[in-house]
Amino acid sequence: MSSSKNRLGLTSLAVAVIAFALKYLAWRVSGSDALLSDAMETVINIAAAIGALWALSFADRPPDENHTYGHGKAEYLSAVMESVLVILTAIGIADIAWRAWHDPHPLRAPWLGIALNAAAGG
Repeated sequence: MSSSKNRLGLTSLAVAVIAFALKYLAWRVSGSDALLSDAMETVINIAAAIGALWALSFADRPPDENHTYGHGKAEYLSAVMESVLVILTAIGIADIAWRAWHDPHPLRAPWLGIALNAAAGG
């Protein structure tokens, strides 16, 4: 894989991990189920960045006996993986919403949670 693609992929992964850490912290300090759902959604970004790194490195391989047209279809596999993760995350978020609806609880530090989540967005 070219160094620019590798650098871009690693930067994307680093940003996703930092955003997840901030969103997870926002949930921990606030107790907000909405912020937990947002943190769960960020897991998709981490997995997508990892999948993209794998797909780009695999797709850059030259054609061989088994893959006479190259390895470019690995990028499609990465997209399928991300689609499955979106569906699983949606199910997880629906579960969080269902539980919160039936067992509401007060927030601990909502403004700090919002500030941390805003920092993750930045």
